[in-house]
Amino acid sequence: MDNKKNLRELFENSDEDTLRRIAESHPVLSENSQKRVYKKVQHRLSGNIGEGEFSDSVHGVEVHRSYGVRRFASLAAALAVLIGGIGTGTYFISRNGAPAVYDEVIENESEPAEETEAVEEVPEEETEPVEETAPLLEFDMADKVGIIGKMLNSVDYYDQVSGNFITSDTSRPDLCDILSVQCDVTEGRTMETITRFDFWNTPAEIVDGAEPDGYIDEYFGTFSVYTDGEQEYDLMIDPNFSGVVNGYYRQGPYADKRIDGAQIDPQIYLDWLSQNPDVKSYEREWKAVEDGVQVWREDCTNTRVVTSFLRPTELVTRLLLDTDLWEISGSEEFLGRNCVVLAGDIHMELGEQDENYYRQPGEFKMLVDEETGCMLKCLVYNVGGELSEWYVTRDIAFDDDAQEVAEVDFSTLTDYTMTEEEIEAAAKQREEAGDEFSVNSHGETYGTYRWKGVDDYENAPDLIANVGKYQVRDGGYIRKDELFEKFGEHPCFDVMNIVRKADNTPEGTDLNIYDSEGENILYVITVY
Repeated sequence: MDNKKNLRELFENSDEDTLRRIAESHPVLSENSQKRVYKKVQHRLSGNIGEGEFSDSVHGVEVHRSYGVRRFASLAAALAVLIGGIGTGTYFISRNGAPAVYDEVIENESEPAEETEAVEEVPEEETEPVEETAPLLEFDMADKVGIIGKMLNSVDYYDQVSGNFITSDTSRPDLCDILSVQCDVTEGRTMETITRFDFWNTPAEIVDGAEPDGYIDEYFGTFSVYTDGEQEYDLMIDPNFSGVVNGYYRQGPYADKRIDGAQIDPQIYLDWLSQNPDVKSYEREWKAVEDGVQVWREDCTNTRVVTSFLRPTELVTRLLLDTDLWEISGSEEFLGRNCVVLAGDIHMELGEQDENYYRQPGEFKMLVDEETGCMLKCLVYNVGGELSEWYVTRDIAFDDDAQEVAEVDFSTLTDYTMTEEEIEAAAKQREEAGDEFSVNSHGETYGTYRWKGVDDYENAPDLIANVGKYQVRDGGYIRKDELFEKFGEHPCFDVMNIVRKADNTPEGTDLNIYDSEGENILYVITVY
């Protein structure tokens, strides 16, 4: 009986690697017999698996199979083969000619070997086949290709995430996006709140931690993007955005969930790019898929702006794919997380430089979370050394520490979504009605105008309530003559970014907003 005791103590105190090697090296029993014995051992040892050292646990944000479960499985499998394989005397464990792991597993010098206890037959149960997912690729965060791989596949290294962020907006240099998010990539559920903010202090001050000084942009306002696992919605919080409050628009069945086993191999991706050098950075995701190369996967964060942090594919394709242009400059702790620091140059491709201010040649510095591959901070400087693009995480939490995605009570909100039939009917009605304008006491016309891009000056009313998609607030109007004098023949294309002027509004082109009589100035807007 001492042999059984020693055997049991051996497996209870052995490490996982030893158990695995025992199980794999000695397939003594047939597969069916091993299954039956395995179930028997499970039943007898299940009482020893509790909340102790090897019980189920989750560490950080890595996707782990529970060590307790794996160890118990290895122990049971090893016992199953050894019940049929161990007799008396010295037992040597070896694999492919490797040295023995244990020299003397069981000493049995005096007592005769006892007969192995008969194992009762356990009826085989029919079980449904379990679909196995491919193991996650291991990426070396001290290697450039490894860093690219983890960033392209960042969504595999967390299940839930929440946080607050701030980033430059692509529209103009004095506009930023203040962001908050709760996200579950396994269920396709996300709440992302976006606030477009006009700031007066410098980008460097905001990057260093200062709160932006200014006001919520009057045109863009604040809204949320919400996905419930099936449907995506735009929730209107601020009436300045689309003139809607306490309402929502259904955007369609766009809620994506993480697909396990869909990882991108970064080396295959880089090899493909070397063979297709003419593909621009903004084409690389979709065009490579057309050529049959796996370099793209669904954005299961379901975010509009925070995706730059949580799934930084766009920054990878724009800044990191030419590995000769950047270096791993060290490591840095940021927000309590270990990050790898990347620094390099930006060389724009021919014809790729954007007319906008933010996409220019220059330099960048980026902090990438080692554990998840998320981009936590990125600063881009133009050739003059000025910040032209910046992304800063203010706080972030993963998995058990993350905030849950908020539930939305749609019974308190109005659905402003138009069906396709309603959209077609409205368009037809506008076409048939043409432009009908009111006339004030001075004989001047005023109203909303359908901009066409041609002959607008001749067809627009004297006092216009909108420029392109911008709707003048508080019943005001822009004088047509002033608008065309300041912005030329096509103001509907040039007047894109508009704020109501305040004492500290940055310099731009001002336009007076009049009442319908065209006499009183209600306020002034500034156009950038």
